[in-house]
Amino acid sequence: MQFIQESTNEFNKLLVATVHKDDVTSLKIQLLSESNPDLYLNQIYDEPHEQKCTLLMIACLNGNEDMVYMLLNCFKPNLEILNVIKINNDGESSTIYKNVTVLWAAASMNHLKIVKQLVEHGANVNH
Repeated sequence: MQFIQESTNEFNKLLVATVHKDDVTSLKIQLLSESNPDLYLNQIYDEPHEQKCTLLMIACLNGNEDMVYMLLNCFKPNLEILNVIKINNDGESSTIYKNVTVLWAAASMNHLKIVKQLVEHGANVNH
């Protein structure tokens, strides 16, 4: 049983690293290799600086429009999962925001193309 746990942990690390590298093709292949990609898409991952994010949120925070597009069009991630993110205010300070959706984060970071994609895919604009 421990081998399965270790394999899952390694796969989780691989997915997060792939998102951070902005490698859209590899992420798609990795997720398609799984019988239940939603298990990974809707999971919260521990990130640096006390952040807790889904893969979609990490792509959004990185401003990777192509990755967000791929995740929304090839899979069905839950757009209403609440994340914990850190946003730099003025280069010298930052604020931690808890219980935010990917739409909220995209809007607060002025990623307007990502906002549009999220709304078109059913993100709740009233959160």
